[in-house]
Amino acid sequence: MSKIIKIALILIGSGILLCILAAVLTHGDWTRFNSKGNDLVSKSYESGTDISELVLEENAQSVIVKVADTDTISIEYFDDPTTPMYEITEQNGKLAFRHVGNGPFKLVNIDFTDRTSVITIPRDYAGKLEVGISAGSLEADDITVSELQVGTSAGSIELRNVTCTGNVDIGNTSGSVEFLNLEAGGDIDIANTTGSIEGSIVGSKDDYSISSETTAGSCNLENSTGGKHKLTAATTAGSIDITFTK
Repeated sequence: MSKIIKIALILIGSGILLCILAAVLTHGDWTRFNSKGNDLVSKSYESGTDISELVLEENAQSVIVKVADTDTISIEYFDDPTTPMYEITEQNGKLAFRHVGNGPFKLVNIDFTDRTSVITIPRDYAGKLEVGISAGSLEADDITVSELQVGTSAGSIELRNVTCTGNVDIGNTSGSVEFLNLEAGGDIDIANTTGSIEGSIVGSKDDYSISSETTAGSCNLENSTGGKHKLTAATTAGSIDITFTK
């Protein structure tokens, strides 16, 4: 065994031992290493009753969108009490929740705490929804919107029982895209770079002119024309597996 390999094995072994020691000292609670997360406080916001467009822009946290029997939109999130990292605006029927800063600088900034932002919309909401996340995942359940635009850079996208009366546009760079019973009244465009596209669409494949492409992976779709709407699914490194309910 060469000297370089021996040194590498020693370093790896030392790293494993340090991880074990850290786990023992913290009793498995990694949040004890937080230098910033523990400073954040839980906050909430409640909108007016006339929202027709919702825009969510997150940086390094995940987002959950769900419904409730309410007539307003509520946002539950975590923020720095002295240097706010989020901006919430509400004007002309448009509600925007944006991550705009990283808070005060700290030399050490390790945070393993789950700070997921939870957005609750009315069950009868029928407006637009736009979500952009830099490093985090998106989950949406049982929502109905007029237009859906979703984009993430590093994280998964999970949509369950989502209905959109207009067009659906989903984009991801690194992570899986999964959907269950996705229903659209317009076109569906799904693009992923590194990750799979998997899910079910309400309706028949004959409802769509299908264009699918993958560079490194399998695809169960056959390209077709003549459909009322367009279905585009493309991924560079990952499989495509889309089924229809009819």
